[in-house]
Amino acid sequence: MKSQTKKLFIVFVLMITSIIAKSQVGIGTNSPDASAKLEVSSTTQGFLPPRMTIIQRDAINSPATGLIIFNTTTNSLEFKSSTGWTSIILPENNLSSVQIGTQIWMDKNLDVSTYRNGDVIPQVKDATAWAALTTGAWCYYDNDPFSSLGYGKLYNWYAVNDTRGLAPLGWHIPTGVEWYSLVTTLGGDTVAGGKMKSTGVLKWSSPNT
Repeated sequence: MKSQTKKLFIVFVLMITSIIAKSQVGIGTNSPDASAKLEVSSTTQGFLPPRMTIIQRDAINSPATGLIIFNTTTNSLEFKSSTGWTSIILPENNLSSVQIGTQIWMDKNLDVSTYRNGDVIPQVKDATAWAALTTGAWCYYDNDPFSSLGYGKLYNWYAVNDTRGLAPLGWHIPTGVEWYSLVTTLGGDTVAGGKMKSTGVLKWSSPNT
């Protein structure tokens, strides 16, 4: 009887040990870090979050704060915050976004001086030189650096169309079809522009209609 009790005790201890051991999960490692509930270790493969469109994302029932997905519509990694879905954006780009219909747009004008790979886009101030360009360039409106505060930079077509990418990682220059979709969502040509304008006369001439 004592022997059987001892065996049952050992089995019970092993079960408890097993439960404790499984309180942390390691994939590719037998010793996950003490601070991690899950640790994935690999030098040849990466972590792949669920991939879905905006429509599929929005169909998730009661998404938890902190939930992470890869949005195939916007080509960006997103997490669920207390205020909604937020793109995970590189801090140096300092970009935030707004959703209009099913599209995600930057909520400010582009203000970069390098292509996506880090190559510098030259600033060209002379109007004659600008007109003769066959490569990418940018300038300030009226060559006034203060105009970039809130308004961004102006780019020529060569910069926009460069294969190195003018838009930061996770973004792209909108196509004609995407612009048309935006205009349609906002109610058509006669009202779309007004709906996208900031209110008041700080950035627009009075009466800003």
